[in-house]
Amino acid sequence: MDQKVIGKTISILHRKHRALINAKLNEKGIRLGSSQLQLLMPLFVQDGIHQHKLCELYHIDKAAVARGIRKLELQGLISKETDPVDNRKVKLHLTPAAVSLKQPLSSILEHIDSSLKVHLKEEEISRLFLMLDKIEKAIDSEMIIFSDSRTDSSATPGLTMRKNISIKDRQTFSGMEPSSAEQKGRTS
Repeated sequence: MDQKVIGKTISILHRKHRALINAKLNEKGIRLGSSQLQLLMPLFVQDGIHQHKLCELYHIDKAAVARGIRKLELQGLISKETDPVDNRKVKLHLTPAAVSLKQPLSSILEHIDSSLKVHLKEEEISRLFLMLDKIEKAIDSEMIIFSDSRTDSSATPGLTMRKNISIKDRQTFSGMEPSSAEQKGRTS
């Protein structure tokens, strides 16, 4: 039996998916990369989201999010505001230029998502999300064990536990509502 490595397969799929998104964005003349798109989409769902929420949502370190936000700011797509309630937090807001991109960006992501599912039955989609949830829990469990075994967790930058944000929550913030099959897969 051929033993495939799960992490390698997921990594390859992730890179191919990002390349496909970048190609579709270029095809439509939208000057964004998949990384910036990933940071922009939650703002279409909740304008004024805190910058640290993006770190939690995608399990990305603060420096990477700050770089991506800076690029979006330079492109005139978002503005930053210090939270009046908590000066330590930064709220992100869409500019009119970004708002005008909502429909084309959503269409691109919906098209890609549909093309990924075209050869899968509803039951297979449900099982896929169930298995992905299990893999994510296994990774989270390993990360907890690793961080508990270290005396100085700051020695490994970027290896921090994210708050428990489900795949459904991440899809909601990406502007993509999970299909009924995806919802069934997580409730089974």
